[in-house]
Amino acid sequence: MGRGQSITLFPFLLVTFKHSHILRYTASLNCIFFLILWTSLYSDHTKVNSHLNSLRLLPLLALCFVSTLLASASGSDIPVTEFLAVPADDFLSSLGNAMELVRNANSAAHSFVFGRNGDVGISSKNSFSDCIDLLDLSADALGWSVTAIQNPSSRNDIGTCGISSDLKAWLSGALALHETCLKGFEGTETSQKSILPVQSLLRHSSSAIADLLHMVRPSTGRAFTKKCDQLPSWFNLDDNQVLEAGMNHELVPDVVVAQDGTGNHRTITEAVKVAPINSTHRHVIPVEKGVYREKVEIKNNNWNTVMVGQGMDATIVSWNQSVGPNVTTYKTATFSVTGRGFIACNMTFKNTAGPEWNQSVALRSDSDMSVFFRGGIRAYQDTLYPHSFRQFYRECQISGTIDFICGNAAAVFQYCEILVRRGRPDEVTNTITANSRSNGSETTGFSFQRCNILADSSLVLYVNMTNTFLGRPWRKFSMTVFMKSYMTEIIHPLGWVPWNASRLYLETLYYEEYQNHGPRARTTGRVNWSGYHLIDSAEASNFTVARLIEGDLWLTSTGIAYASGLDPETRVPLRAHNTSGNCWSTCLCN
Repeated sequence: MGRGQSITLFPFLLVTFKHSHILRYTASLNCIFFLILWTSLYSDHTKVNSHLNSLRLLPLLALCFVSTLLASASGSDIPVTEFLAVPADDFLSSLGNAMELVRNANSAAHSFVFGRNGDVGISSKNSFSDCIDLLDLSADALGWSVTAIQNPSSRNDIGTCGISSDLKAWLSGALALHETCLKGFEGTETSQKSILPVQSLLRHSSSAIADLLHMVRPSTGRAFTKKCDQLPSWFNLDDNQVLEAGMNHELVPDVVVAQDGTGNHRTITEAVKVAPINSTHRHVIPVEKGVYREKVEIKNNNWNTVMVGQGMDATIVSWNQSVGPNVTTYKTATFSVTGRGFIACNMTFKNTAGPEWNQSVALRSDSDMSVFFRGGIRAYQDTLYPHSFRQFYRECQISGTIDFICGNAAAVFQYCEILVRRGRPDEVTNTITANSRSNGSETTGFSFQRCNILADSSLVLYVNMTNTFLGRPWRKFSMTVFMKSYMTEIIHPLGWVPWNASRLYLETLYYEEYQNHGPRARTTGRVNWSGYHLIDSAEASNFTVARLIEGDLWLTSTGIAYASGLDPETRVPLRAHNTSGNCWSTCLCN
């Protein structure tokens, strides 16, 4: 390679090579040799296990190159940027170390799932299988961080024009993914001695990612690039002044899903399978009315998918699966999405497992910069799992019983209906949220703005026999805020409840309320925890779309209405029309 010549090894990793010593590449060559050997050793398993397909190997192969890439980067002319608290070379070096640790942890997880280890039971193998998925996505997030620094011109395709916001979001997401991987081994039948090496690797990689978070300066609300006003590449417009001009942009469906055969596909899964890989353009999939009884997965490499139904009660994705010996909570989701930039609207996601079956997820999202608009999300325990990265929910209807909005994403809910259902007859306590923020440096948390908290029709007659709380802390730094929301009489006067009798995390959690209203919005009887606060407008502004998920940097391009700050003013930047001039979905229209 000549000096300054660029190559793209993988879709998420673009770097520049410069002259270097051959020794810099030795580690990468050894790593590739290991993967070839590893694939050969477990070739029998590849015939029956989809985890070992070529897509699964991409993140591992990318990580093989990272030491080479970052060694080259350390000799480049990267300035000490204002979004880093350390020199860029130091940050990239630490990033390379973290990626190497992730690779090692991923390799160890593979060996447990596909190796000949007689000490690993089925539930442990399921946890390790989850880890493989989680660490793959974590590797992607770290790769995006490399790309954002090394190739600033690509930022609009993988993130926003706010590099500090992106780095914080991606590193926080990677940390959340690690935490789920680590916690997945609790209560499994495999001896601690057997899994100790893997846990040690995971703790080291988690620590390395946490250190990286400290190296990124907080966002100042100002973009660190002159390309902030540039539209994402998927618009393909000649006139970049479309936002200012208020013009209507035509979005044409790519494929149509219809059960009666009038579309391109009869199932959502079929449509997703043929979606483009790592696309920087929106891939629009209208889904006609009907109940689609299928378990849908939008994978890491399915970027920028837009899925549009014909209404909450018209287009329904339904499945029945709950946690058990053969499946983890993470894998129970009826609809799961990890591909970045996902948008869904006018459709419902249901898990029909009843309250007697414990954790049963309807929707799980690990999609960065994802949006759910006018969607129904219905189950009982753990209904909605906003697991990681930046997410926005607008005018959704979310129903459940215990911890039915749980996870560690940075998620804002605006104008949503939170419906509390009746659980098992012996259950007398419902909890709306269970935020799992586990590190004080993570830029994550749940914010509910102008939402309505109501009793579902199944609970109306049992309100006086059921205690419903706003939330409980799933992890040490749990963060949840309710702002200007309506709270009916179903909310217990205490408002919040400990995780269990041990009363963990009451000093380290961050629970806040701001200007709520309704019969149970009075705060005079609220919990007396040091982590609970009544806040003013200055503090509340930190949990708005503009601040918590930096939505002004990316929501504008989605066409979805949103309120940027505390006021009810709503931005509706774009309209979407079909070729006949009629709005084909209220999803992207005024």
